[in-house]
Amino acid sequence: MAIGYKLQIGICILLGSICLSCHTIQSKADQEKAETIIVFQPFSGFSPRSLAYLEKKLHKNFSTIVINTPIDLPHQALNSSHKRYRADSLIRFLHKKGRPNEIVIGLTKNDISMTKKGISDDYGVFGYGYCPGNACVVSTFRIKGSNKLEKLYKLTIHEIGHNLGLPHCAEKTCFMRDAKGKDHFNELTDFCQKCRKKLPQ
Repeated sequence: MAIGYKLQIGICILLGSICLSCHTIQSKADQEKAETIIVFQPFSGFSPRSLAYLEKKLHKNFSTIVINTPIDLPHQALNSSHKRYRADSLIRFLHKKGRPNEIVIGLTKNDISMTKKGISDDYGVFGYGYCPGNACVVSTFRIKGSNKLEKLYKLTIHEIGHNLGLPHCAEKTCFMRDAKGKDHFNELTDFCQKCRKKLPQ
């Protein structure tokens, strides 16, 4: 009886180990197929109206959107003149907040800048993001005109495109067109067919 009891326990432990291994493999597979989650990280002073508009528009492409509590812009991201915030510093800051399958989008009303080789060490930009990666930042500071919200959406989807691995595109109506410091948002209509094919399905 004692031998039979030990044998029964051994079989249960073995079966338990097999089931645990299967569960682990399945969990990894599920993670690989997991949807992309959009995480908004508004910085202090960002318009709640703009935030609500972005959430509504992006829900057409992403089913899960998380909105974090607004926080102050990190002081260490200020440039030497204390007038602009360094976009590269901001996305490094935001990257640390991200988890697997998340894209963290920093939203600010303040001016942001980056180093543009051969032009300026403090070049003002609309937005900036890793390509590919899990973090980007967009600013409303340079957005002008009566349709600012629509332009903000196009800017945001452009930076998300970079996070998903899309480079700049030569097609004038594509969301991935390089702004080159100018406001071309009214000419953008959608991702072109070439860029859309590159997006994760």
